[in-house]
Amino acid sequence: MKIEYSAHSIARMRQRGITSLEVEYVIKYPKITRRISERIEFIGTLQNRTIKIVATQSENNIKIITVM
Repeated sequence: MKIEYSAHSIARMRQRGITSLEVEYVIKYPKITRRISERIEFIGTLQNRTIKIVATQSENNIKIITVM
């Protein structure tokens, strides 16, 4: 599965000190996954820090919209 990052998500990752490896880990091993309309929320914890990712998903692609 290919992961694409929007310009907004890259800016938020830099702002919040979150790496692409952390994002990919949360997507692969989420504690919570929620589907809200056409978007998916992946929520996970790394080193006592909760990371929330909002994305859209197609058959072979995940596009990251924002990272919190």
